Amino acid sequence: MGRVRIGSWNVQGLGDSDGTQKGRRLKSWIFEQSVDIMLIQETKLSERKLGQLGDWWQGPLLWSPAQGSRGGVAILIHNRVEARVIECDNDLWGRWSWVKLSIGKEDWVLASVYAPNDPLARIEFIELLPYKLPRSEHIIVGGDWNMVRCPGLDSEKPEGMKRDRRTLLLWMEKWGLRDVFREMHPVDPGYTWFGTAPQTAHVRRRLDFFLVSGAVADNVQTVGEQSASMSDHKPIRLEIQSGEVSSRGPGCFRLNTQLLEDQGIKSWVQSFWSDWEDAKGEFESMAKWVDAGLRIISSKMQSFSMIAAYLRNKEEADCRKALEEVEARSASHPISEIAWAEERAECKRRWEELQVRKYNRWDQILKEKKIVTGDRVTKETFQRSLSRRRAVPMKGLCHPHLNGLPLATDNQEMCVYAAAYFKDIMTSRSCHVDPDSDLSAHSKLWNSLGIALSEQAKEELDKPITAEELTMTLKTVAVGKAPGDDGLPMEFYRACWEVLVGNLVVMFNEVLQGGRLGESMTRGIITLLYKKGDRCEIRN
Repeated sequence: MGRVRIGSWNVQGLGDSDGTQKGRRLKSWIFEQSVDIMLIQETKLSERKLGQLGDWWQGPLLWSPAQGSRGGVAILIHNRVEARVIECDNDLWGRWSWVKLSIGKEDWVLASVYAPNDPLARIEFIELLPYKLPRSEHIIVGGDWNMVRCPGLDSEKPEGMKRDRRTLLLWMEKWGLRDVFREMHPVDPGYTWFGTAPQTAHVRRRLDFFLVSGAVADNVQTVGEQSASMSDHKPIRLEIQSGEVSSRGPGCFRLNTQLLEDQGIKSWVQSFWSDWEDAKGEFESMAKWVDAGLRIISSKMQSFSMIAAYLRNKEEADCRKALEEVEARSASHPISEIAWAEERAECKRRWEELQVRKYNRWDQILKEKKIVTGDRVTKETFQRSLSRRRAVPMKGLCHPHLNGLPLATDNQEMCVYAAAYFKDIMTSRSCHVDPDSDLSAHSKLWNSLGIALSEQAKEELDKPITAEELTMTLKTVAVGKAPGDDGLPMEFYRACWEVLVGNLVVMFNEVLQGGRLGESMTRGIITLLYKKGDRCEIRN
């Protein structure tokens, strides 16, 4: 299973002044933190509103809907976790939800809980919880407990042993559950909830935490709260190391189209392409010259993308660091909080602007790709998407036609087997036939065809390609598509069309007259999609 990241977040206060960014911000945080399993509390999603987190999640989803305007919990399991759902259960009142997973040779139990605010109801909730959850050597219970475990460290002031805390400690002792945050940070104060209402503005408590069994606690790498100034609750993230890590190769470059909004980038492409004209005589054909030029642009764009991403991340990291420093200073003393309140508000405002700018950009990209951006779909949508999204990474491949070879289990061997399969099916069976042969002279199939192209249609097809024809074709191609492994999508060609169109027209007409495309132009990326049957069979 490797390293697994598990997050937990009470999202009740997540959102800006009008609350429209709640779902988008949660999605943003999950993807930025590369969370594999997400425990969510206080979603406030009823049966009718269970579509708030939509079709974006790639894996099983488990929901316990809210009752009225309170409660609601969820568990999201990404399909990169090689797990099989054994059983699961939900609370009718939206207070808890658990799922039992088979991961490798082990059974894991994950639970998301949201304890009641009322102390008496909270005591009853904790007393009944052991009878609701299944026992397992590997159990993780995370959520908002609405109480602190260690007064003085988890809260501003030490408090007496209250009955709800005693009930929780008794259950932890009986089941062997451990608070891994407090074990790894024995003297550090931890706060996951900051009061926002006037009467609770100075309250800081650690209400959100994980309780895990001993077998899990021994493998915990890191655990801690994350900065999220737009929420009154802070998310917490737990990283567990278990089993062997499956290494993966590098991904393919894909141009961030946001770069094309910079006029300097387009000016650089224009200047480079003009200078590149001087190298045309060094190449055998127009196609090879265009191919080499686009590869150089691709490598430069990759560098530009990395620089732009670094600057964006640095701006956000600096803002987050400033906010964390202000919160740490304000937590040192009640007077310090008053002194630093104005600067904290300014840091939160800057953070808010960065987040809103990022989410607006996401919306624009999704609209361009014709992806539905609405956060609300029906519950039936989740149920329909559940089965088809239970995909697991490929673990082995049989050789496509040599049965005596062993099963390929690592990435390199599986790629060799897959390449052998596609090389076989994409090779012509008529190797003895010359490419210029008239196949109609050797087949009777053509004798039964009574319809032929008109002379005018033949002439239209034989006409040279024009710039207007290419321009119309470019407008019909969907955005977000990159026709090759250079990572340059249709948006790049649209932005730099006036610079490239003349040479592209010459190149395509040269190919029509017997020429060949450039070497990298004939390459593509094949993605294997599992259909049915044996997963070790490449044909499936």
